[in-house]
Amino acid sequence: MPPQAEIVYDRFHVVQLLNAAVDEVRREAMRIADDEQKRSLKSSRWPLLKNPWNLTRTEQQKLSDLQRNNQRIYRAYLLKESFQQIYDAPSASHADDLFVEWYRWARRSGLDPIRRFAATIRSDWPAVRRFLEVKLTNAIVEGTNSKIRMISHRAFGFHSAAALIAMIYLNCSGIVLPFIGW
Repeated sequence: MPPQAEIVYDRFHVVQLLNAAVDEVRREAMRIADDEQKRSLKSSRWPLLKNPWNLTRTEQQKLSDLQRNNQRIYRAYLLKESFQQIYDAPSASHADDLFVEWYRWARRSGLDPIRRFAATIRSDWPAVRRFLEVKLTNAIVEGTNSKIRMISHRAFGFHSAAALIAMIYLNCSGIVLPFIGW
C-alpha cells in the first residue's frame, strides 16, 4: 500500500457487520426460547434487518411485538438504528461524539455479539471516520463485479473467453447499438 493511502471502511460493510451481530442476538434468543416464544419470534429476522422506512405494516407490527415480548432483541435493534445515525452526523467530530455515546451503550447492553461489534469498530474507528470525511465507497466497483458475474453465468454456453469479454464490454461500457429494423 502506498504511504499516502488511507484505509476507508464504507457504510455498507460496517452496517453488514452490525446486521450480522443483530441476527446473532436473534438466533441466540431462538435457541433458548420455548415453543410459544419461538412462535412469537418467527418471521422477525427481516424486520430487524430492514431500514425502518422499508418496513411493511406487518413487519412494523412484528417489531412492536418484539418490543413488548423480547427486550434483548429489541435492544439490539435499537442499537443498530442508533448506530446508523452516526452516518448522518453533520461533521466527523460530531460523529465522534455520537460514537462515544453509542459505544458506551453497546458495552452496557449485555449483548455479546453487539459488544464484539462495538470493540471491532472502536479499534477500526479511524477507518470508519475516514468514510465520514471523504464519503468514499466502492459501491460502483461492487456493482460492476456483480454485473460481470451475472454475465459470466449467462455466458456458460460461449465457446471462448473472447465472447465473454465482448459481452462484458457490451453490457458494462455504455455502448448503445442503434436498432436498424427488420
